[in-house]
Amino acid sequence: MRDILDETRTGPVILTRRNKPIGVILSYPEYQEMTRLVELLEDSVLGREAADRIGRKGRKTVSLQEAEKKLGLK
Repeated sequence: MRDILDETRTGPVILTRRNKPIGVILSYPEYQEMTRLVELLEDSVLGREAADRIGRKGRKTVSLQEAEKKLGLK
């Protein structure tokens, strides 16, 4: 196991069973970077969806403050 963990210092280690990939072991810094990038991509996609919705004609938008007031949250 130690050898496998040492290998993660140079990149991901792909685990196989019968020559088919079944998993990956990453170093913690690689995992953190991958997670950070996924979050950035999610934010980008959600931002585009929000911009598309705002740009649709005939749709009424409500500010966060108005929504909270209507829902009795503030």
